Amino acid sequence: MKLIPVEMLRPGMIIARNVYNAKYTMIAKGTSLNSEYIKFIQSSGYINIYIWDGNYMDVDVTNTIDDQLFEAAVTAVANLDLEAIQELAVKIVDIIEDEKNINVDFRDSKSINDYNSHHSVCVAIYSVIIGRAMGVPTKGLYKLCEAGLCIDLGKQYISNDIINKPGRLTKEEFHIMKEHARMSFDILNENDEVSSLVKKCVLCHHENVDGTGYPLGIEGDEQHIFIRILHVVDAYNAMISQRPYKKPFTPNNAFEYLIGGKNFLFDSKVVDAMISVLMAYPMGIDVELSDGSKGVVVGGSGNALRPVVKIENIEEPVNMRTDEKYQDVNIVKSGALLEDYSDGKVERLNEISKKDIRTKQRIMIIDDTPMSMAQTKTAIGDAYEYICFENGLQCIDFLSKNSEDVPDLLIMDAVMPTIDGVTVAKKIRKNGFSKLPIVFLSSTRDREIVMACREINKVDYILKPANAIYLKERVDCILGNLRLNL
Repeated sequence: MKLIPVEMLRPGMIIARNVYNAKYTMIAKGTSLNSEYIKFIQSSGYINIYIWDGNYMDVDVTNTIDDQLFEAAVTAVANLDLEAIQELAVKIVDIIEDEKNINVDFRDSKSINDYNSHHSVCVAIYSVIIGRAMGVPTKGLYKLCEAGLCIDLGKQYISNDIINKPGRLTKEEFHIMKEHARMSFDILNENDEVSSLVKKCVLCHHENVDGTGYPLGIEGDEQHIFIRILHVVDAYNAMISQRPYKKPFTPNNAFEYLIGGKNFLFDSKVVDAMISVLMAYPMGIDVELSDGSKGVVVGGSGNALRPVVKIENIEEPVNMRTDEKYQDVNIVKSGALLEDYSDGKVERLNEISKKDIRTKQRIMIIDDTPMSMAQTKTAIGDAYEYICFENGLQCIDFLSKNSEDVPDLLIMDAVMPTIDGVTVAKKIRKNGFSKLPIVFLSSTRDREIVMACREINKVDYILKPANAIYLKERVDCILGNLRLNL
C-alpha cells in the first residue's frame, strides 16, 4: 500500500482504501481506476489516495476507527443529533481504549468538499488519542470526544459564502466566523443531557494559552485541559486540510508550527503528547533522507517527525528516533507532500486570494541586531516589503512624518538600548496609531516585560530564536493572508 498525490493517479491503479465524497458515495477499495474515477477524485479536491503497490505489499494501513463508524459520526454531526453524538463518542473511545497500537490517518479521505463535515470528527478522534496518552480516564475521554464532535455545530448557521470564501474575510465576515463558538455553545446549552464541561470546551476551543484567543480571553491556568487539547488538535487538522482559501500545510510543517507556538498559543504538554502519538509522515509515503537514501514510512516511533522507515537495500526498517546511525539524518523530501509540486490544484485554488492583494503589504522591523533583523526578513520571505530600523526613535520619527503611509505590521524587539520596545509601542499608540498591529520578537521570558507588552494591545509575543515556519505563518495570519482554524 502506498500513498500518492492524486495528480499521479493513472488508469489501472488499484484503490487500497475506500474513497468517499460529500454524499458518502464511495469508490470501494480494490477498484481498478479508470479515467472517470480519476476525474471524480481529482475534481472532488482530494490531496492523496492510497493505492496498492507491488513494492509495498507489506505496508497495510488499517484505521482503528473504521469507515462506517467515521461516517456515522459525520452524519450525526451534520444532523445536529446530540443523542447520536453522545452514543458515538462512547463507541469511539471504547475502540481506542481497547487498542494497544492505534493507527488513525484520514489524509486520504480529506476532500475539499468534505472538510466542514469531517473536521470535527477528526478533531474528536485525535483528541481522544492525545487525552489517553496524557492519562485522562475513560469517563473523561467520553466528554472530550463529545466536545470534539460538537466544536463546529454552529457553523451550520453561517453562510457557506463566508465559510468557503476564497479571498480574505472582511472584518464583519471575520466577526461572524468567530461567532461559531458561541453558536455551537448555544445549541448545546438547550440540552440538559450535555454536561457543563462539554459546553465550556466547545465555547472555548479557540482560546490561546496566553489569553489572546476568543471568545472569553481566558489564560492557560483558567482553561480545562480538554480545552487546551481541542485547541491544539483543531489547529492541526485545519492546517493540514485543503480549503478554497488556502493550500494545506504539510503535516511536518504543521507540527513545526505547533512547536513554535508552545506556551503562547498552545499548551506545551499537549503538543508534546501529540508528537508522541501521531505521525507527521503517514504510513506508505515515499521519503528521501538527508543522506541521499530513499524509502517508505512503515510505522511510528513515538516522535511524529522521526518515523520508522523501510530504506531501499536495507533489510530491516530503520527507527529514526532510536537508531544511533540516523540521529543526524532527517527527512528532506516526500513524494506526497504538496510543497514538492508547483503546478497543482492547490496553487490554482489560491489564485483568487493572490489577486486580492494588489500591492505588497509592508512590514516595519525594529531590531538593534542586524543579524537578527536579517533572519526575521528571511523567515517571513519576499511576499512583503520591509522598512527596517535599528532603534525605536527612528520608527517614531518615520511614523510622525508619514502618517498617511503607515506599515501593515510592526515587528520589534521588546528589549533594546536607548529606548525599549514597550516605550516605543506606548508612544506609537499615544500618537494615534492604535490600529497598527504590533508583534514583539524577543529573547526574554521576563514576566513583567511580557505583561507590559500585553497591556499595549500587541497581537503576538514570539521568543527568539523563532521557528521560521511559525514566524512566517503567524505574520501571514495577522495580515489576513492565511486562515488556519476559524
